[in-house]
Amino acid sequence: MHVSELPRPTHSTVSCRPKDKITIKNGDKLTATKPNPVASHTGNKTAHPVSKSTEDEKKKATKTENTSPTIKSSAPDDTTSVKWETVSRKKITKKKVVSVVIGNKEDVTKSSIKAAPKKGFIFVSRLAPNTKPTEVCELLKGEFPEVQCEQVETKYPMFYSAFKVTIDLHRFQDAMNPQIWPNGSYVTRYFHRRSRQKKST
Repeated sequence: MHVSELPRPTHSTVSCRPKDKITIKNGDKLTATKPNPVASHTGNKTAHPVSKSTEDEKKKATKTENTSPTIKSSAPDDTTSVKWETVSRKKITKKKVVSVVIGNKEDVTKSSIKAAPKKGFIFVSRLAPNTKPTEVCELLKGEFPEVQCEQVETKYPMFYSAFKVTIDLHRFQDAMNPQIWPNGSYVTRYFHRRSRQKKST
């Protein structure tokens, strides 16, 4: 069999053209221009345009990052204009404790000076409107010879009367016996009102 009679092999033709253009500069360096990645990814499709609103937001964000807030101080620039004052600490004055001596000498027969006994005061109310101080003293003189009575003004003198009874302080508990006083009367300790001094104008 002759060689000329052998069937010729069929070969597929392959294009050797490069996809990218190659340029030679000065015969030394080869540089290839790379294809656009957006175009290769999207193919023949057109890329979506970026909206203006997003671009404006990006610009505002960059401006806010670069600009820092300015703080205005209310302090004066010139320190010499500030006036300084010396403050002195106030001294706290403590009240002096006065020592008190109470005498206890019992034999005072040779001396005419005697200590005044402490007095207790009783408030008696809800007595009849026509009751007099002498009548209250006569009621108590049998057990309290030192008794003193003084009539006190009431809101309704037409309905009842009230009295201030003074006796020795050590007999105060004896005078609070309910069997001494008339039925329905009101008896308690008498409290003196503090006198308010008028301020001088």
